[in-house]
Amino acid sequence: MRALRAGKRLSALLVVLAALLLMGACAGAEPTATPSPTPTSAVAPAATPTPTPRGTPTPTPTIRVVLVATPTPTPTTAAPVVVKASGRVVITMEPPTTGLIDPAQSRGNTDQAFMWAIYNCTVGGADERMALAPGIATKWEMSGDGKTWTYTIRKDVKFHDGTLVRPEDIKFTVENYVKLKSYRAPVYTELVESIETKGDDTVIVHMKKQDVFLPYWMSDLDTSGHCGIVPKAYKERVGDAAFSKKPVGTGPFKPVSHAAQEYLEVTAFPEHFKNAPRIESARFVIVGEETTRMAQLKVGEADAAQLSTRQLAALQKDAKLRPIMVPEVGTVSLKYWGLDMPESENPLVNKKVRMALDFAVDRQAIADAVYSGAAEPAVVAYGAWPSDPVYLRDLKPYPYDPERARALLKEAGYPNLSLKLHGVDYGPTPLMPEVAEVVAAQWQAIGVKVELRRWEWAGYAPKARAGEFRGQVSTHMATHPAFQERSVADKVSRPGTTYGEQIGAWALFPVFEEWSARMQEDPDPKVRAELAEKAMRLVYDEHIFNPIVHTSGIWGLSSRVKAWTPRAGQGPFINLWTVEVSK
Repeated sequence: MRALRAGKRLSALLVVLAALLLMGACAGAEPTATPSPTPTSAVAPAATPTPTPRGTPTPTPTIRVVLVATPTPTPTTAAPVVVKASGRVVITMEPPTTGLIDPAQSRGNTDQAFMWAIYNCTVGGADERMALAPGIATKWEMSGDGKTWTYTIRKDVKFHDGTLVRPEDIKFTVENYVKLKSYRAPVYTELVESIETKGDDTVIVHMKKQDVFLPYWMSDLDTSGHCGIVPKAYKERVGDAAFSKKPVGTGPFKPVSHAAQEYLEVTAFPEHFKNAPRIESARFVIVGEETTRMAQLKVGEADAAQLSTRQLAALQKDAKLRPIMVPEVGTVSLKYWGLDMPESENPLVNKKVRMALDFAVDRQAIADAVYSGAAEPAVVAYGAWPSDPVYLRDLKPYPYDPERARALLKEAGYPNLSLKLHGVDYGPTPLMPEVAEVVAAQWQAIGVKVELRRWEWAGYAPKARAGEFRGQVSTHMATHPAFQERSVADKVSRPGTTYGEQIGAWALFPVFEEWSARMQEDPDPKVRAELAEKAMRLVYDEHIFNPIVHTSGIWGLSSRVKAWTPRAGQGPFINLWTVEVSK
């Protein structure tokens, strides 16, 4: 029971900490939000410099999505820009978690390329600001007592079958997520008491407890994509199984055909209420081998290929191809499991041991050698990115100091420490097993005996859920924007999810319970910012995690692709509607 309570408190802190950063990006617009995003222009990749090889890497992103702190309000229901769709693209990508296209049945955030093509969430998100923006809902507000959230929705949003989105569809969607135990079901189960509808444009969510961040769970900023609105009448008529084969959403593209873990064919939905597509159709093709994806790109079988830094040099040398580096796709870190255990069973409970392991890692060497400079040493593993307003810029990455690391192990009483280290191959942040290999060598250099094992995600996740890695270390990734830390933290700490109750840091630092409760409930962004800073500093000072690097995502594009506006922090092919191709 202690572990369950501890884990839930860890979930609450990291969840609200990260969402807080985005609330800060909204410049204190609390809790009612009505600004629309300023239209994002498609970026022509060819016009932007590509990274250059170097001895001491200084990554130069080809495309950089700029994040600013203060959104500029624009009309809430501006008509979409009308463009004539033309052309087609083929996108070859690494295998997603499930490849399913019903957001209620998908089980991982790597399915998001499909989700964002087919669906929209209740609340929108401004790509360039990582701030909430009108979507299906034009405004949302929390009651003074924090017991309800009221959403006002547009009356002109169409599903792919031509029917209009109504409040009943939003209510049904959330309830269907809970019924099918979706990826986001634990959130709604914990927070939502009931949902009612009023008229043809109002949804009222009654809360079990106050939470100022509910709109983020229901927005495009939840990067898993598991909040897409579906039509109640259609899904009830055909059933969940049939819907998963022939889904209907509101997104800029309609699904035409699909086979899980094989492909998805989509066609433009020109009646989209916000983002009219610029291409007529697209095909996502799932290919496991990166070298095969690169080969398909080179011979013209694909127009876009999801790659890693292993292919960066080849991309730069080929005049017909261009690399696109999407910033802040993932933070690679090391997770110390079982900090609620007795030290006699888990040396990681000893702070000096964690410090030694942190100081033994050369982060810059990893950024250079593993990621070819398309990464930078990280200060924190959870809750913030360098582009976030409250990133702890006065702090530096833990120093590389192997001599001090050896001394700390000796002081802690573990001069001959033995550890199991797990390198997990998880698509959105590639090369984590390679990171684990470098870390293992660096730890061995200070006298630690390391048993290293490489995992595919499918084999690793059930064992992590069952608590089989307590007292051990594994690689971990967290994706951008910072709001995603909420979902990552959920999986880390909530019962029955991927990581279960297995970290236990709350057992060491119960003060987080008070901070997390206040951050969830306090409407004052300044108060939450102060609490967030305290929390991040404590995580940093106590070496709760071992942050390694912030990484970039890499895509290769053919010369046919004239423009694509990616979203910072999104590894999969997001914003398909912005793609333009030559005839």
